Amino acid sequence: MRLVSIVLPYFNPQLDYLRQSVDSIVGQTYDNWELLLVDDGSEADATACAKQLVDSDPRRIKYFDHENHQNLGASAARNLGLRHARGDYVAFQDSDDVWMPDKLQRQVALLEANSQAMATFGNTLYWHSWTGQTEDADRDECPWLGIDRLTSIAPPLYLQRTLQSRAAVPCITSIVLRRKILESIGGFEDSFPGLYDDQVFCAKIWINCAILVMPDWLEKYRQHPNSMCAKASGSQTEKDWRTAYLNWLRDYIREQGLEGTPLWRQLAIESRIDAMGKTGVAVRRIRRLYRRMTASGAI
Repeated sequence: MRLVSIVLPYFNPQLDYLRQSVDSIVGQTYDNWELLLVDDGSEADATACAKQLVDSDPRRIKYFDHENHQNLGASAARNLGLRHARGDYVAFQDSDDVWMPDKLQRQVALLEANSQAMATFGNTLYWHSWTGQTEDADRDECPWLGIDRLTSIAPPLYLQRTLQSRAAVPCITSIVLRRKILESIGGFEDSFPGLYDDQVFCAKIWINCAILVMPDWLEKYRQHPNSMCAKASGSQTEKDWRTAYLNWLRDYIREQGLEGTPLWRQLAIESRIDAMGKTGVAVRRIRRLYRRMTASGAI
């Protein structure tokens, strides 16, 4: 059995959520893993909780923090974990999410059976019903990944689909990848400390690697108002970070020598839409218009 390194960053988490996240790792049917808990400058109670978790399984659970216990953001925290990862495979967990018991077993088996694929991910349940409240009982849902069966996708097609809103960006907790690819694509971008950090990392994978996408969900993504994404949703801050992501992506695609490709043209479309500040039906209409113009050679 190959070792899987699991990187779990946290910053002042709800302690019972953190314990549930770790419990879902400990309960995996695939047990050859190491868990790297990365403390991103949390207060004393969270640090103490993490160290208790280490004490419960010191062979497999390790604790790390930044110099002087600094708070540097999720990307820097994940990169710290990656620098200590020893596994053949790498997975990511968040401090408020939960894995299904067979997650690692199924995803490692996929990569073992498909040597050309560098990463795999599936769907994730957007988990509202954890509250136990009647009004949340039927709110659980999964986004559309654009596939209905296990599918191998060559680079950079999945990125094009996400830009076109034909496929959802997977949750970071769904991804399992070969550690060796990090040598070529690098880790997370520290300049994205909290929002769009996952999309930047995913874009590097999708541009450079063949991937396996499965329709099943193997994780529960806890929906609650105190999460960073929930707090930023619809805000100017979120819009600013999306613009920063599109600008970063333009520079990265250029660095990879992909100017003039369908991916480059699709990014140009999305950047124009983003600059207009359009949403919803207007976005879909503009995308259709630009696709027709692109196909005709008008742009």
